[in-house]
Amino acid sequence: MNRWSHAACVYDITTQTQQVYLNGVLDGSKSASPYQGSSGMLAIGMTYMPFPNNYYFNGYLDQARYEQRA
Repeated sequence: MNRWSHAACVYDITTQTQQVYLNGVLDGSKSASPYQGSSGMLAIGMTYMPFPNNYYFNGYLDQARYEQRA
């Protein structure tokens, strides 16, 4: 509790790979579907699946933003 962490998610459009960094260290990566452009759904703080059960982040989010490059 009372600890801040920096999380960054990166999508490489060329390799179609998602990467997650926690406090500047790569925490995980996986293949991803092709980029959906502006018509795709973006969920911050939860997983979005077309199923009845979604999983939500239990904590606080501060200063979330989207950038065109990393």
